Amino acid sequence: QIYMIPTSEIVVQPGRIRRSLGNVVSLMESITSKGQLHPAIITHEKVLISGERRLQACKELGIDLLVRYREDLTEADMTEIEVMENAARLDFTWQESVHAVERLHELKIKQFGKSRGGKGGGKGWNTIKTGLLLGRSGESIRLDIQLSKMMRDVPELTELSKKSDEIGRA
Repeated sequence: QIYMIPTSEIVVQPGRIRRSLGNVVSLMESITSKGQLHPAIITHEKVLISGERRLQACKELGIDLLVRYREDLTEADMTEIEVMENAARLDFTWQESVHAVERLHELKIKQFGKSRGGKGGGKGWNTIKTGLLLGRSGESIRLDIQLSKMMRDVPELTELSKKSDEIGRA
């Protein structure tokens, strides 16, 4: 079962593996617009096992944290859960990532219309707004969209091991 718990009740013990919480602002924006998609894991004593970034984002937003309880865990079990949650995550390949950016951008244009103004203001959608949504610059979004289109025209580009191999040539 999943519960809502005030963030002030969650205990983060010292010695956790994660040292840097990274860009919590983009996670806060995601939680604000889509809700918390995955519960944090805690013990019945409300000790955090996994989900420290979600906890921090909810704290900063002033909202309760979605949690699931796990009991009868040893310290090794808790460390294993923290490690597996982070290590088992499979990021997009660079090819999948540029296609995903292009797809998201095109869907936002379909939803809001194409922006006619510059600088990211005004009605409609543009690469600056996609960049703000993803915590990136509008120029990096424009380059990803350009690269995604190039890969459709020149399929051999998908065989490159790194995105930077192609960016240097673009």
